[in-house]
Amino acid sequence: MDETIAIYFDAWNEPDVAERRRKLGRSLTDDVELVDPTGRWQGITGVNDRIAQYQATAPGTAIVAASGVDGHHDIARYAWKCVNSNGNTVVDGIDIVERDGSGRLKRIVLFHGLQPPVD
Repeated sequence: MDETIAIYFDAWNEPDVAERRRKLGRSLTDDVELVDPTGRWQGITGVNDRIAQYQATAPGTAIVAASGVDGHHDIARYAWKCVNSNGNTVVDGIDIVERDGSGRLKRIVLFHGLQPPVD
């Protein structure tokens, strides 16, 4: 797993707000934008708030990698899953991210669930 994305995943599972913010500061740009089916968040504070919201609504779960990282031209994609305390998948997802020149994430677009079937 890519180090920056591994730190970002760690932030999703970090219950301590200050430590989570530190991890986000290492993996995200200050002006990061996160977009998912539930909304849009700006900056590290916004992403920190989004993660706190997730943790409050899905206690006892964790976000884990479900694939390696594939990327080109500062754009990357990877799969993740939300698992419960027994390790069972609650939801699958995929992120498409854009990086800055140092490799930190500056735009994150999350998709929840598997890709839809072809009509």
